[in-house]
Amino acid sequence: MMKPDKGKKLSLEKNQKLSHKEFKKLCGQIRRSNKYISWKKKVLRRDNLKVKFPNVHHKKSFKSILIDNDIKTIEDVNKCKELWDINNGITISRGEHRIITLLERIKNISPGFLQILKDYIEKNQRFSPNKK
Repeated sequence: MMKPDKGKKLSLEKNQKLSHKEFKKLCGQIRRSNKYISWKKKVLRRDNLKVKFPNVHHKKSFKSILIDNDIKTIEDVNKCKELWDINNGITISRGEHRIITLLERIKNISPGFLQILKDYIEKNQRFSPNKK
């Protein structure tokens, strides 16, 4: 009996692949870069929220941006305008960031569950990103 592939490749384009290890390395390089740190600071300054442990999160997922823009090197990263757009960033608490990250990993979320989350957020929203 043949063993299935362990799926070591992360598909970026139909014909091109970047290994999981290479992808994780690139993500680490991005998150440690001065440009990424500057982007985070700009989003935090723009939102001006009083969040105890603030995190900055991409509204469009970080992975999607890398895939959609065919980013495979740090040079590609620096040229990508979408990655550095502060309008794609939002300030949230560390706990909220953890929840969002976990939800993004779930492949099939029912519309009913999403509606419950949206209703909850609307009822319990304490901060508005546009408030100063």
